[in-house]
Amino acid sequence: MDGSGKCYKAVPQAMNWFDADVFCKNSATNAYLTSITSAFENANVNAEASAYANCTQFWIGGNDINQKGKFAWTDGQPFAYVSWASGQPNANDQCVSSDARVSGQWKTESCSRTNCFICASYAAPPTTTLPPPTSPSGMSDCYDWYRYGGARTDGVYRLSPPGIAPFDAYCDMTTDNGGWTVFQQRRDNTTSFWDRTWAEYKNGFGNINQNNSWLGLDRLHVLSTKNPNVTLRIELHGNRCPMYYCYRSGVVDPAAWWWAEWYFKVGAEVDFYRLNVSLSTRGSLTSRNSNDNLWGFNNGQPFSTIDRDNDNVAENCASAGSLRLGGWWHGSCSGGCRPNGKYNMPAWETGFSWYTGRDNNAWWISPNQSEMKLRRN
Repeated sequence: MDGSGKCYKAVPQAMNWFDADVFCKNSATNAYLTSITSAFENANVNAEASAYANCTQFWIGGNDINQKGKFAWTDGQPFAYVSWASGQPNANDQCVSSDARVSGQWKTESCSRTNCFICASYAAPPTTTLPPPTSPSGMSDCYDWYRYGGARTDGVYRLSPPGIAPFDAYCDMTTDNGGWTVFQQRRDNTTSFWDRTWAEYKNGFGNINQNNSWLGLDRLHVLSTKNPNVTLRIELHGNRCPMYYCYRSGVVDPAAWWWAEWYFKVGAEVDFYRLNVSLSTRGSLTSRNSNDNLWGFNNGQPFSTIDRDNDNVAENCASAGSLRLGGWWHGSCSGGCRPNGKYNMPAWETGFSWYTGRDNNAWWISPNQSEMKLRRN
């Protein structure tokens, strides 16, 4: 452990930046891709990396995913000290790596590139420069209401995150220690999701008091990027599918329940609200490996709606007549994550449906209800 209270661990396994970030966070309590806030820390990181001759670049926790040109560390430390190589950072790339075995200088690379990486764990949670809110007008998300406002009851709260007008959102204050901001909820077939336009998905629709609503992509972008690390949680309740390829070989089960969590961010409208999502970190809804459907089909994809086709295939997956998958980050129409699809369809694996994975232990779900929510870490 150095004077900053960190223990460093170089990992000589090549991963993309997002997967390396998840690996570090799962490796220990209070662990992250390392921040480097001084020349002293940079020297310690270089020393940790020196034994791994097969690694040329090492991912560290710096990135400008939240706001282009404004770099931040995943552990919330201030991005004050820098060790950029000549000509860096490159504005076309968003994730920071270090040639820690050579000069300790940094450069930006595509987040999808695979590198070795360096984790750092703290003896206690790192201290950030963000003060807690002191009034309801400063509550930026449901986690603020839970942690600083003492809220413990599920319901509608007023949120005031930076860069967007205040708005009401439904807060889940009871699931897994509370503080979840709900941005999608479907309880029945009374509100249509699949045929909503770009403007409706951008601004939100439905009634949060009646439990059928979409919060809006502009708000989702702000909520998922205002903090270094944000968790997405998706829950599905009940299964309506009676077919052999569905859950429990087609046993209709209104009490069935699945959930899973990922780290994620949603880009701005100028980038078509592009989704960046890790492999699943825990839960029963999908495989926690490369068979994860959300990561496999939707990571890196722009959002599409019935009137804005941004997917990678000729037909519009959101509106295609035999599928009607609705607004989503479609990479192709074969992706199995469809929580905004049409509620009732002739084929159970179309419309409002979910495929749990791409391995041998997988099945289709046609849920009765769904809920998508986020919480900063």
